[in-house]
Amino acid sequence: MDRIYKFLVLLPMKTDKNLCSTKRYYGKLLDGKLDFKGIEYRRRDYPEYIKDFQAKLADKLLSGNNIVEVYENLRICYKMINQAINELEENKIPVKKLIIKKILRRSNYRILAAHYVAALQLKLNGYNLIPGETVEFIYVNSRHDNPMMRVQAWKLYDGRSYDKRKYIQLLLDAAESILIPFGFNRRDFTIRISQKNLELYSSKNNEIFSKDEALSFLSEKQA
Repeated sequence: MDRIYKFLVLLPMKTDKNLCSTKRYYGKLLDGKLDFKGIEYRRRDYPEYIKDFQAKLADKLLSGNNIVEVYENLRICYKMINQAINELEENKIPVKKLIIKKILRRSNYRILAAHYVAALQLKLNGYNLIPGETVEFIYVNSRHDNPMMRVQAWKLYDGRSYDKRKYIQLLLDAAESILIPFGFNRRDFTIRISQKNLELYSSKNNEIFSKDEALSFLSEKQA
Protein backbone atom coordinates (compact mmCIF):
# COMPACT_ATOMS: atom_id res chain seq x y z
CA MET A 1 0.00 0.00 0.00
CA ASP A 2 1.71 3.17 -1.22
CA ARG A 3 -1.18 5.57 -0.78
CA ILE A 4 -1.65 8.09 2.02
CA TYR A 5 -4.86 7.47 3.94
CA LYS A 6 -6.96 9.68 6.14
CA PHE A 7 -8.69 6.54 7.40
CA LEU A 8 -7.80 2.91 6.71
CA VAL A 9 -9.91 -0.03 7.87
CA LEU A 10 -8.26 -3.46 7.81
CA LEU A 11 -10.81 -6.27 7.73
CA PRO A 12 -10.59 -9.64 9.51
CA MET A 13 -9.04 -12.58 7.71
CA LYS A 14 -11.57 -15.17 6.58
CA THR A 15 -9.46 -17.95 8.08
CA ASP A 16 -8.91 -16.22 11.42
CA LYS A 17 -11.31 -13.48 12.52
CA ASN A 18 -8.85 -12.35 15.20
CA LEU A 19 -6.28 -11.29 12.61
CA CYS A 20 -6.49 -8.44 10.11
CA SER A 21 -5.79 -8.97 6.44
CA THR A 22 -3.66 -6.73 4.23
CA LYS A 23 -5.59 -8.11 1.25
CA ARG A 24 -9.02 -7.05 2.50
CA TYR A 25 -9.44 -3.42 3.42
CA TYR A 26 -11.00 -0.10 2.51
CA GLY A 27 -10.17 3.48 3.30
CA LYS A 28 -10.37 7.14 2.41
CA LEU A 29 -7.35 8.88 0.95
CA LEU A 30 -6.27 12.39 1.88
CA ASP A 31 -7.72 13.65 -1.41
CA GLY A 32 -11.14 12.26 -0.42
CA LYS A 33 -11.16 9.29 -2.80
CA LEU A 34 -12.19 5.86 -1.56
CA ASP A 35 -9.98 2.81 -1.95
CA PHE A 36 -11.20 -0.81 -1.79
CA LYS A 37 -9.42 -4.14 -1.94
CA GLY A 38 -10.69 -7.70 -1.61
CA ILE A 39 -14.33 -6.85 -0.88
CA GLU A 40 -17.62 -6.83 -2.79
CA TYR A 41 -17.01 -3.49 -4.52
CA ARG A 42 -14.16 -5.14 -6.43
CA ARG A 43 -16.02 -8.32 -7.34
CA ARG A 44 -17.72 -8.97 -10.67
CA ASP A 45 -20.28 -11.31 -9.15
CA TYR A 46 -21.97 -8.57 -7.12
CA PRO A 47 -24.51 -6.35 -8.87
CA GLU A 48 -24.06 -2.66 -9.56
CA TYR A 49 -26.67 -1.65 -6.99
CA ILE A 50 -24.92 -3.54 -4.17
CA LYS A 51 -21.48 -2.19 -5.05
CA ASP A 52 -22.77 1.38 -5.31
CA PHE A 53 -24.44 0.96 -1.93
CA GLN A 54 -21.23 -0.32 -0.36
CA ALA A 55 -19.28 2.66 -1.69
CA LYS A 56 -21.87 5.10 -0.33
CA LEU A 57 -21.86 3.33 3.04
CA ALA A 58 -18.07 3.54 3.30
CA ASP A 59 -18.09 7.17 2.20
CA LYS A 60 -20.66 8.12 4.84
CA LEU A 61 -18.87 6.20 7.59
CA LEU A 62 -15.51 7.81 6.83
CA SER A 63 -16.87 11.31 6.25
CA GLY A 64 -15.88 12.38 9.76
CA ASN A 65 -12.76 14.34 10.63
CA ASN A 66 -11.70 12.02 13.44
CA ILE A 67 -12.46 8.59 14.90
CA VAL A 68 -15.17 9.92 17.21
CA GLU A 69 -17.08 11.36 14.26
CA VAL A 70 -16.66 8.07 12.42
CA TYR A 71 -18.42 6.28 15.27
CA GLU A 72 -21.11 8.94 15.29
CA ASN A 73 -21.77 8.15 11.62
CA LEU A 74 -22.74 4.57 12.50
CA ARG A 75 -26.30 5.62 13.26
CA ILE A 76 -26.68 7.05 9.75
CA CYS A 77 -25.10 3.93 8.26
CA TYR A 78 -27.69 1.70 9.90
CA LYS A 79 -30.44 3.91 8.55
CA MET A 80 -28.91 3.61 5.09
CA ILE A 81 -29.02 -0.19 5.37
CA ASN A 82 -32.67 -0.16 6.41
CA GLN A 83 -33.53 2.20 3.57
CA ALA A 84 -31.75 0.02 1.01
CA ILE A 85 -33.52 -3.08 2.31
CA ASN A 86 -36.85 -1.32 1.99
CA GLU A 87 -36.04 -0.27 -1.57
CA LEU A 88 -35.30 -3.86 -2.52
CA GLU A 89 -38.38 -5.18 -0.80
CA GLU A 90 -40.63 -2.59 -2.47
CA ASN A 91 -39.27 -3.29 -5.98
CA LYS A 92 -37.85 0.22 -6.31
CA ILE A 93 -34.53 -0.91 -7.79
CA PRO A 94 -34.28 -1.18 -11.60
CA VAL A 95 -33.66 -4.84 -12.38
CA LYS A 96 -30.79 -3.89 -14.67
CA LYS A 97 -28.84 -2.74 -11.59
CA LEU A 98 -29.25 -6.21 -10.07
CA ILE A 99 -27.55 -8.11 -12.90
CA ILE A 100 -24.79 -10.43 -11.74
CA LYS A 101 -21.87 -11.09 -14.07
CA LYS A 102 -19.66 -14.13 -13.87
CA ILE A 103 -17.12 -15.66 -16.22
CA LEU A 104 -17.84 -19.13 -17.58
CA ARG A 105 -14.59 -20.95 -16.79
CA ARG A 106 -15.36 -24.29 -18.45
CA SER A 107 -17.87 -26.00 -20.71
CA ASN A 108 -19.22 -28.35 -18.05
CA TYR A 109 -19.65 -28.07 -14.29
CA ARG A 110 -20.39 -30.88 -11.86
CA ILE A 111 -22.52 -28.55 -9.77
CA LEU A 112 -25.36 -26.47 -11.18
CA ALA A 113 -23.89 -23.14 -10.09
CA ALA A 114 -26.00 -20.06 -10.78
CA HIS A 115 -23.95 -18.76 -13.72
CA TYR A 116 -23.73 -22.25 -15.25
CA VAL A 117 -27.52 -22.59 -15.04
CA ALA A 118 -27.85 -19.25 -16.84
CA ALA A 119 -25.43 -20.50 -19.51
CA LEU A 120 -27.50 -23.67 -19.95
CA GLN A 121 -30.65 -21.58 -20.32
CA LEU A 122 -28.97 -19.57 -23.05
CA LYS A 123 -27.78 -22.73 -24.79
CA LEU A 124 -31.30 -24.14 -24.79
CA ASN A 125 -32.44 -20.94 -26.48
CA GLY A 126 -29.88 -20.99 -29.26
CA TYR A 127 -27.01 -19.04 -27.72
CA ASN A 128 -23.59 -20.65 -27.80
CA LEU A 129 -21.31 -19.56 -24.97
CA ILE A 130 -17.71 -20.67 -24.75
CA PRO A 131 -15.35 -20.67 -21.74
CA GLY A 132 -14.03 -17.20 -21.04
CA GLU A 133 -17.27 -15.42 -21.87
CA THR A 134 -19.25 -13.51 -19.26
CA VAL A 135 -22.67 -14.78 -18.22
CA GLU A 136 -25.22 -12.26 -16.96
CA PHE A 137 -28.19 -13.33 -14.87
CA ILE A 138 -30.78 -12.33 -12.27
CA TYR A 139 -31.71 -14.26 -9.14
CA VAL A 140 -35.44 -14.97 -9.33
CA ASN A 141 -35.91 -17.75 -6.76
CA SER A 142 -32.61 -18.86 -5.23
CA ARG A 143 -34.27 -21.41 -2.91
CA HIS A 144 -36.27 -23.23 -5.58
CA ASP A 145 -35.91 -27.02 -5.47
CA ASN A 146 -35.06 -27.04 -9.16
CA PRO A 147 -31.69 -25.29 -9.76
CA MET A 148 -32.83 -24.36 -13.29
CA MET A 149 -35.52 -22.15 -11.76
CA ARG A 150 -33.30 -20.22 -9.36
CA VAL A 151 -31.91 -17.73 -11.85
CA GLN A 152 -32.78 -16.33 -15.25
CA ALA A 153 -30.24 -15.37 -17.88
CA TRP A 154 -30.41 -11.64 -18.51
CA LYS A 155 -30.86 -12.09 -22.27
CA LEU A 156 -33.93 -14.20 -21.51
CA TYR A 157 -35.31 -12.10 -18.66
CA ASP A 158 -39.09 -11.92 -18.94
CA GLY A 159 -39.87 -9.29 -16.30
CA ARG A 160 -40.64 -11.59 -13.40
CA SER A 161 -39.89 -10.41 -9.86
CA TYR A 162 -36.34 -10.72 -8.59
CA ASP A 163 -35.53 -12.72 -5.47
CA LYS A 164 -35.80 -10.06 -2.77
CA ARG A 165 -34.41 -12.18 0.02
CA LYS A 166 -31.34 -13.18 -1.98
CA TYR A 167 -30.51 -9.60 -2.90
CA ILE A 168 -31.05 -8.49 0.69
CA GLN A 169 -28.50 -11.10 1.75
CA LEU A 170 -26.05 -9.75 -0.83
CA LEU A 171 -26.70 -6.26 0.53
CA LEU A 172 -25.93 -7.45 4.05
CA ASP A 173 -22.73 -9.07 2.77
CA ALA A 174 -21.63 -5.66 1.54
CA ALA A 175 -22.69 -3.89 4.73
CA GLU A 176 -20.92 -6.47 6.87
CA SER A 177 -17.62 -5.96 5.06
CA ILE A 178 -17.75 -2.24 5.85
CA LEU A 179 -19.10 -2.32 9.39
CA ILE A 180 -17.91 -5.56 10.98
CA PRO A 181 -14.90 -3.85 12.62
CA PHE A 182 -17.43 -1.54 14.31
CA GLY A 183 -19.55 -4.29 15.84
CA PHE A 184 -21.97 -4.95 12.98
CA ASN A 185 -23.90 -8.20 13.22
CA ARG A 186 -26.19 -9.11 10.33
CA ARG A 187 -28.33 -11.14 12.72
CA ASP A 188 -29.52 -7.84 14.15
CA PHE A 189 -31.49 -7.41 10.94
CA THR A 190 -34.48 -9.66 11.37
CA ILE A 191 -36.91 -10.60 8.65
CA ARG A 192 -40.57 -10.80 9.63
CA ILE A 193 -42.92 -12.29 7.09
CA SER A 194 -46.53 -11.18 7.34
CA GLN A 195 -49.48 -12.04 5.13
CA LYS A 196 -49.36 -8.67 3.39
CA ASN A 197 -45.68 -7.93 2.94
CA LEU A 198 -42.13 -8.42 4.11
CA GLU A 199 -41.30 -6.18 7.05
CA LEU A 200 -37.65 -5.66 7.87
CA TYR A 201 -36.36 -3.95 10.93
CA SER A 202 -33.14 -3.59 12.85
CA SER A 203 -33.00 -4.21 16.58
CA LYS A 204 -29.66 -2.40 16.59
CA ASN A 205 -31.04 1.11 16.05
CA ASN A 206 -31.06 2.01 19.72
CA GLU A 207 -27.52 0.77 20.30
CA ILE A 208 -25.53 2.93 17.88
CA PHE A 209 -22.97 5.21 19.46
CA SER A 210 -23.77 8.80 20.34
CA LYS A 211 -20.81 11.18 20.70
CA ASP A 212 -20.52 10.58 24.46
CA GLU A 213 -20.85 6.84 23.99
CA ALA A 214 -18.18 6.88 21.29
CA LEU A 215 -15.77 8.72 23.59
CA SER A 216 -16.51 6.25 26.37
CA PHE A 217 -16.02 3.31 24.00
CA LEU A 218 -12.67 4.66 22.80
CA SER A 219 -11.52 5.24 26.38
CA GLU A 220 -12.31 1.63 27.24
CA LYS A 221 -10.42 0.41 24.17
CA GLN A 222 -7.37 2.47 25.07
CA ALA A 223 -7.40 1.48 28.74
